[in-house]
Amino acid sequence: MKNAPKIEADLIIPVPLNPLRYQERGFNQAVEFFKLYADYHNIPLRPDIVYRAQNTQKLAGLSPDERHKETFDVFQVWGDKQKLLENKCVLIVDDIVTTGNTVKNLANALAKYNPAGIEILGMFRPA
Repeated sequence: MKNAPKIEADLIIPVPLNPLRYQERGFNQAVEFFKLYADYHNIPLRPDIVYRAQNTQKLAGLSPDERHKETFDVFQVWGDKQKLLENKCVLIVDDIVTTGNTVKNLANALAKYNPAGIEILGMFRPA
């Protein structure tokens, strides 16, 4: 993790999984991948702030336009967590960033609550 870029952030928000996919897997890969990063850089990992308001289909194999439509307006911030975003630097993390539509739509959902800034970090990207 010492070779991973250090991004100044107050909290890390992993992209939430489709609830059915989470139930199938039993874990969120983004959470698992970034636990060590969060610990190493002493930044709270907060998978409890955002949720997917709708079950979405698997994004693998969809075109960029289809991915955008599938994730548009799907992310919501829990009502009792909204104040946690105000004036905070937020780091969104995801296991795979392909087109960027998912993380962009999550950033748009978070932006409604006046964070000081939003950065994005992916573990993998397509070759």
